[in-house]
Amino acid sequence: LWAVDNHGNTLLHAAAQYASKELIDYLLQNGFHPYKKNQLGQKPYEVAASYGRIAMAEHIKAYGSWLQDNLPRRLVEQD
Repeated sequence: LWAVDNHGNTLLHAAAQYASKELIDYLLQNGFHPYKKNQLGQKPYEVAASYGRIAMAEHIKAYGSWLQDNLPRRLVEQD
């Protein structure tokens, strides 16, 4: 579940391409990080945008903003 593929994509990166909002929300609420970068330096919301899923990208990014506002900085920052 927490594995990454050979491009550094997490399940959230993959889901950002095709999955429903419900699955994205499930992943976010269960610890998948919206700011985790793959090997190309893309965050999940950037992957969503690159597939034309602008509303999904905005949704994932908004969740990341909420994390930044509500959690200690050390828990939010990801490389």
